[in-house]
Amino acid sequence: MSAPPYFNRLLQQLANDDSRIRAAFGKHVHWGYFADPGHTPVTADDYGRAAEALCLKMIEMADVSDGQKILDVGCGFGGTLSCLNARYSQLELIGVNIDPEQLQQAARLVRPRPGNNVYFMAADAAELVLADETIDLALCVESIFHFDRPRFLAEISRVLRPGGSLTISDFVPDQRATEFIEGIHLSAAEAVRSAYGSIDISWSLQRYQEVANSCNLCLTHGVDISSHTLPTYEFLRECVQSWEDTVEAKDFQRATNLLEWATRRQLVAYQLMRFEKKSP
Repeated sequence: MSAPPYFNRLLQQLANDDSRIRAAFGKHVHWGYFADPGHTPVTADDYGRAAEALCLKMIEMADVSDGQKILDVGCGFGGTLSCLNARYSQLELIGVNIDPEQLQQAARLVRPRPGNNVYFMAADAAELVLADETIDLALCVESIFHFDRPRFLAEISRVLRPGGSLTISDFVPDQRATEFIEGIHLSAAEAVRSAYGSIDISWSLQRYQEVANSCNLCLTHGVDISSHTLPTYEFLRECVQSWEDTVEAKDFQRATNLLEWATRRQLVAYQLMRFEKKSP
């Protein structure tokens, strides 16, 4: 597994000190949560705050508290770890990513407060170099669709302590729409692969529940926040208008349009989900 294509461009833009990109994506690289999704237009600063808001929604669902050992898988530029580090004490934070360049960016962003410890690990999400039952909470913000989910869920179950939890965000199709999503090969569309890399958005809630259960995990919380993410699509389209590579820009816009189309027609929902490891 390799890093998604859009990260390479973001890293290049950040290296060139693109102020707009830094405001929007310098900390978080995921969809935004807009309390008032009807408020437009969205500036880069607005988007950065919305991305932070989505992160905080996930932290709230995860029920984080002081003194925990927390794993962030697919940690990107370290935005989630930065939020945790700023708000809680006596934490042991571990950021995992397949891409060393993203980890370098994250290490520059996250400076542990006194009493907190932060570690970064270059690893495949399904092959974590961690001891069994040593993690209190795991987070996976908008990256699980890049993973081999059955292997990842089994690996998370292995490293979580009994009663520990995994909180994720994902694009989840309605059960009735799953066959349609698979039929139109949305994940395999050339524009989608070119823009977002290898992704799989065919996992319904039912499938999540079945596979999680087989891994000794139970889905305990779920919320659809699709309506609050909708301004993301227009902002992403605006971001690529200045790209010099017009073919790459068109592919990215086409892929973003497909995801927006599926979301607005309620074929796919942007879901936050929490799974808890069952006690023996």
